[in-house]
Amino acid sequence: MATKDIKQTQKEDQAQDHLKEAPQEDDGREDIFVPMGQANEDPNLFVGINGVNYILPRGQTSRVPKFVAEEIRRCWAAAARQAKNQAAMQQ
Repeated sequence: MATKDIKQTQKEDQAQDHLKEAPQEDDGREDIFVPMGQANEDPNLFVGINGVNYILPRGQTSRVPKFVAEEIRRCWAAAARQAKNQAAMQQ
């Protein structure tokens, strides 16, 4: 179970490496890369914020509002902390 969490954390780290700021003028959006998931995972990343839903395809870069990209990064950081804490508890 811990190896799956570590693999997920590695994927999240790779995704954060692919994050890019928008090269165009500041239109309130930015590009974010969503890595591919496991074979049994949904091919899309679902994000819902304040009643507005976003479906982002995995393995591609999507242009989203900045607050959506911030929420995705916050979620990935929380998952990484959880995986780290679980690994520490198993030792």
